[in-house]
This record gives sequence, C-alpha cells and structure tokens, in this order.
Amino acid sequence: MRKGSKLNPDKPSQEFAALIEREGECYVSLCPELDIASQGKTVEDARKNRVEAIELFFGVADLTEIASRLRLEVFVAEKLSLKSPPSSRR
Repeated sequence: MRKGSKLNPDKPSQEFAALIEREGECYVSLCPELDIASQGKTVEDARKNRVEAIELFFGVADLTEIASRLRLEVFVAEKLSLKSPPSSRR
C-alpha cells in the first residue's frame, strides 16, 4: 500500500497544474499551485525537472511551509482564440 502525500494522507498522489513556455533558448515549467518553477532545454526536460523540483520540495518542506505556499484555487482555462490582439483594435 502506498503512503499518502503530505497534503492529503489518504491520497497516494496529488495532481498539480503545469504551464510550460519558451524563454530564450530554454523552456520554463511552472507549477502555479506551489509557485515552483524549473527549466530545461526541451519541453520534456522542463517537465521532468519540474516534477523533480516538486518532489524535492515535498521531501524537505514542513507542513507549515507547504500550507503557506499552496494555492488551492488554481483553474486551468481553455485557450482563447482572438482575431487580433485587443491592443490593436481601433
């Protein structure tokens, strides 16, 4: 039987949102719920590094630190499709 997470001892795993964007020559991956970011040369590297950073955080953080960083209301919304950017409309 798998041990529960620090966030919820009854759940064996937690799900977190991810945002990955290109910044210059690398990709940055952000977990908005915990405000943890990492980067990599590829999208997959950035994703793997973000997972590792979150695992390391939970390995060393106490419950007080986790509670102070955790944002419970993060929503993943759909992409919006606009014909032109709002700033260029006149």
